[in-house]
Amino acid sequence: DGDYLCVQVLRHSKTKRTTFTSFEIMRMRQPGVPVESFEVREDVISASWEPKGHRLAVVHGNLEGRYNVSFYTMDGISPTGD
Repeated sequence: DGDYLCVQVLRHSKTKRTTFTSFEIMRMRQPGVPVESFEVREDVISASWEPKGHRLAVVHGNLEGRYNVSFYTMDGISPTGD
């Protein structure tokens, strides 16, 4: 519906040896376009919005085939489950 814009950013640690993913979510319909962000310290495979809702699903894990799915809701930025 265009209520949110999510930017996925790959960041490096200070030592440049490891990477992690940061998500920045903008609330497009609110004044001043507030931004919320969170980090995922594992490899992110995919991220997708719920088709008609306010939740974001993130598939993350190691590359050995052990993946987790976390759901984030825009009611609060904390995960709703793993």
